[in-house]
Amino acid sequence: SLVSYGLGHEKCKRHQDAAEAYAEALKIRRQAISDPHHPGILIILSFLGNIYAEIGGAGHGKRFYEWSLHYYNELLLLRRAKFGEQHIDVADVLNNMGRVNLREDKPEQSLTVLKEATKIIEANDVKGKKTASLLAASILNNLGIAHEKLSHRKEAIHSFLGSLNYKVSVLGEDHPSLANTIHNVANAYSENGQYDQAMEAYNESLRRKQSSLGQNHPSVALTLNNIGAVHLSRGDCNASLKVHLKALKVWKTVFRGKRSHPNLADTHNSIGMVLKQQGELEKAMDHFTAALRMYREGGAKADHPGVLSTIRNIADFEHAQAIGLS
Repeated sequence: SLVSYGLGHEKCKRHQDAAEAYAEALKIRRQAISDPHHPGILIILSFLGNIYAEIGGAGHGKRFYEWSLHYYNELLLLRRAKFGEQHIDVADVLNNMGRVNLREDKPEQSLTVLKEATKIIEANDVKGKKTASLLAASILNNLGIAHEKLSHRKEAIHSFLGSLNYKVSVLGEDHPSLANTIHNVANAYSENGQYDQAMEAYNESLRRKQSSLGQNHPSVALTLNNIGAVHLSRGDCNASLKVHLKALKVWKTVFRGKRSHPNLADTHNSIGMVLKQQGELEKAMDHFTAALRMYREGGAKADHPGVLSTIRNIADFEHAQAIGLS
């Protein structure tokens, strides 16, 4: 069938071919089935919303996100008509819409639909129900991201902790997926200036990631970089430098043979910032120069936060050199 054909394309990452197959399947089913709420129609609308979100996320343009939201909106109306306003399947569509809004960098719109989804979760008894609890965890995680983007720091912490609690309730304390949720909690604590809580959460996330993913994994390096940033925020430059250098070693292992990557550039920039704080301006400049080269070779745009930060750091060095401070 066309749906199976689309699923095959999707599995092979041929997303546009999958979208075409799903769209044709929807057209045929609508001609054959008079009931607009038929499960066979609803599932294809869901597939179309998902696949266009994936195409948009792969950098193919805003219009694919708009198509994704078009199909999700259609699915939302039909699910509300079939199941009622407070049904868990309605919350699922709202969560997907909120996720697309986040990808479009529209946190306000995301917040609106995710709050609606959260109310539906609260109106249903999902405790102990695995699928519903994991949906609740996903909604609260996305809500936390939206709050974080809007600098609602306390609300972000509350949402991420809620997501973690739902996950623990059905997956247990030792499930590998908890590491990323704990990492999000740590990010929120750090943004709120709660560095002790952030450090505790980052270290717990790191322990879990190293256990499940190994020592030389990109996610491990990212957490090490975050730990280094917290050390620097607390004024412990030596500890920060040590951890960032460890992260750099992991990145070099991950990208063996590859001279430039934005993650390598980020870490060089972070090391430069620590050395700058320690007054080691010449050494800091070496890392800033390496970071800027890697950003540019890696195709980073001129307004990339790392590029802007590195250029500022280089300008500070050149200014210090000009007035004889280096």
